[in-house]
Amino acid sequence: MNILFDTNIIISINDLTRPLDHRLAKIEQLIDKLSFHVFVHPAQKDDFERDENSERKALNLSRLARYNSLQSPPIPSTEDIKRLEWSQNNDHDRIDNILLYALYSHAIHIFVTEDRALLSKARRAGLQDQVFRIDELLFFLERQLSPLFSVPVGIQEKYMYELHLQAPFWDSLREAYEGFDKWFEDKSKGHRRAWCVCDNNDDPLAVCIYKEENSQVVADDGTRLPGKLLKLCTF
Repeated sequence: MNILFDTNIIISINDLTRPLDHRLAKIEQLIDKLSFHVFVHPAQKDDFERDENSERKALNLSRLARYNSLQSPPIPSTEDIKRLEWSQNNDHDRIDNILLYALYSHAIHIFVTEDRALLSKARRAGLQDQVFRIDELLFFLERQLSPLFSVPVGIQEKYMYELHLQAPFWDSLREAYEGFDKWFEDKSKGHRRAWCVCDNNDDPLAVCIYKEENSQVVADDGTRLPGKLLKLCTF
């Protein structure tokens, strides 16, 4: 999932002169856990370039480089601005419209802002469900990591790297699937989790390795199942 932050939020995240908002710190942590991607818009670099404070400009531009940049995002035309009923009276409005148009053009999934004018423009364009305030984004991300259900009594949830790969339990899978050990090691490094039943020595007796996914393609024609999905990789 691709996320674009409003320029003011990027400034807040990278401002080392004041404590970081605990919500933004948690958001960065959750984005990393979910393997989501944060992008910046090329127009945001232009926004920083106009800063007359050369020292602050250099600092902001250097930290902007930590993010991926959207490649060739569409720019709204005068007709687009009029059709979407967005005001554009100054350069600040122009940048705001360009950022929001990236969402309108499906270059990103989520746009994050606390700017009331941008939130109003999003509603006029029917984009309100994809434009989040900081609190709303935090709630959304936490929901993505919330357990799908309570693990039943007797079942343990473990990271794959906690399971003993040399236990006899895996022999049949190792024989049936070439390269199973390599697959297991790769997924363990990716912190894949599993539900399992183990004996007194903590060796597995039953295992279900799973992966949570979002809006995955499930057919050769590109058909997706919308929303949060659970893929059982090994059962």
